[in-house]
Amino acid sequence: MKIENVGLMSPGDMGQAVAMQIKAKGLNVYTALEQRSERTRALAREAGLTDLSGKMPSLRYIVAQRSPKENEAHGRQLCRSSPDRPANQR
Repeated sequence: MKIENVGLMSPGDMGQAVAMQIKAKGLNVYTALEQRSERTRALAREAGLTDLSGKMPSLRYIVAQRSPKENEAHGRQLCRSSPDRPANQR
């Protein structure tokens, strides 16, 4: 199966560098910028990340650079923003 879409959980300093490497391989990189600082949003724009903005593409791979506890909470936030979920479960 060909990988086309990758989710990035932390688009800050390190995440921006990781995203740029992934994008250089021709993949689409998505993130959630809700509740992120303006600096992080700017880094994400610079790296060419796509903000989910309530849309959830089919992601089979997610890159996480946080602690396991933080990853779980952030992953739940991403899942809640999926349009595939019924509105009463978001």
